Amino acid sequence: VEFCFDVGHSPYTLDDFLPILKARPETRINVGIVCWTYSGNPPPNAKAFHTWILDMAKQAESDPSLKTFLANVHFFVFGCGSSSFASAFQRVPKAIDAALTALGAVTILPFFFFDDATQNLEDTFEQWYKKVAPRLMHSLPEIGDKRLRAVNEAYGGGPIPETGPSARPAASGIVMEVLPDETEAPFIPSLAVDQNKVFCSRVVSSRNIQTEKSERKTFHIQFEMQPDMIYEPGDHLVIYPEIPEDLANRMVQFFPDFDLDSKIRFSTRGLAAHNFPLPVNVPISLRNILCHLVDLKAVPTKQFVVNYSSIVNQDDHELTLIS
Repeated sequence: VEFCFDVGHSPYTLDDFLPILKARPETRINVGIVCWTYSGNPPPNAKAFHTWILDMAKQAESDPSLKTFLANVHFFVFGCGSSSFASAFQRVPKAIDAALTALGAVTILPFFFFDDATQNLEDTFEQWYKKVAPRLMHSLPEIGDKRLRAVNEAYGGGPIPETGPSARPAASGIVMEVLPDETEAPFIPSLAVDQNKVFCSRVVSSRNIQTEKSERKTFHIQFEMQPDMIYEPGDHLVIYPEIPEDLANRMVQFFPDFDLDSKIRFSTRGLAAHNFPLPVNVPISLRNILCHLVDLKAVPTKQFVVNYSSIVNQDDHELTLIS
């Protein structure tokens, strides 16, 4: 079973995507860029892309042949940043948007941005999503679901075949393989810490050391030291709470073919394993993932719920999710 839809090879860091642009795409490709400005500079994984695209745009000013270099690229840029840093606000994403245009790339949607100082990310993303989704659906109808179709109609889009989402040969970079029940799946407590350095310790006490008048809370936590635990000044403590199984079961119940004992394996296709937040190329149980490696208590994004509703197998479950 593969929950991977044929909508392109993504996501990439901008630096990983750079060779594709350098090769001058011969057929149309749609590119969505989300980028932040760090103290006036591009993110660490976008420095090479930023340097190259700005240099090419500069060359295009004197070389007319470069003005159509990216004519087959259709793109949008979603910039993130904070206007608290006024001098550098949106500097990098705006520069990338302008440089792509200078090289002949076609804008799917005008530059859109989120201001962390004055806006709510969920609300801003929703406004942007309603604008960009209908435009993408005309070239990528396979990603359309009932909500996207409604948005498409509201914005004047044409009819789209009622194909519905379906499992397709993986192209998104990550493939999930369902393994036989008898598959051995060693427990993986963390991706951030070596397994030999993870200990199960009892919390002895926990108290807030701030005054009652303080709006902040700072907790002093004591826990039992375990054999082979060695503390040195400067060491950091990483805490991994365990999610209750009843909460994990509430998540799994929407998927009739799975339970917490189901074994799966993720593998990568065209995407570096370090970009994926779960173990790859190793058998792992859903109990291990949902109770130890992800935060099920976090508030899900609206986009997650829409995606989640499209892959469950029962209509009443889908209605529960999207209502």
